[in-house]
Amino acid sequence: MTSKENQGFLVRHERAGLDGSNYGSVTHSLKKVPVTILEDSKDIKYADFVDVYKARHLSIMVEPFDALKITKLNEAIEGLDDELKKSFTKSYIKWRDNCSTSRSSNTYEYTSLDGFQDLINMGKEVIQLIAREMLEEDNFFILVLYENLQKNAKLTITNIEDLLPLENEQSRARRTIHLYLQSL
Repeated sequence: MTSKENQGFLVRHERAGLDGSNYGSVTHSLKKVPVTILEDSKDIKYADFVDVYKARHLSIMVEPFDALKITKLNEAIEGLDDELKKSFTKSYIKWRDNCSTSRSSNTYEYTSLDGFQDLINMGKEVIQLIAREMLEEDNFFILVLYENLQKNAKLTITNIEDLLPLENEQSRARRTIHLYLQSL
């Protein structure tokens, strides 16, 4: 078995080797099983997945942001209370640092890390600050904070009805910030 030990490190071990205080307990386990492809399942093929991925998800990563909308966002941020901006920055850096050392790569588990609740408690007033952070590709994980504070469902991206959900969080965060900027 292989487990994620830390950012960039994997640990090889036997399943029973996880017991004890060093690693905690197993929460999820995946088992490799053979995949059966039905002859009559011509609806969705691997090539279709690749085409959708290239057309939709790869293209969004290179689509530039609207400079006028970014200017509008920055002007709105200038109008925010200075103490709110300082408090956000301090809490965000604390949370971001905890995310970077988390053993999990599931961004939704970052909601339990130190600093996240402080950001939530600031309320929807910090959505503009979150949006500015989401402009940076490496800050895609802040999407979970945005989703928790954004009450307008039309300004969030979900893949619930997507039959081909081949999308990483970076792409979804980028689509979200494009959508948010369009609303300004």
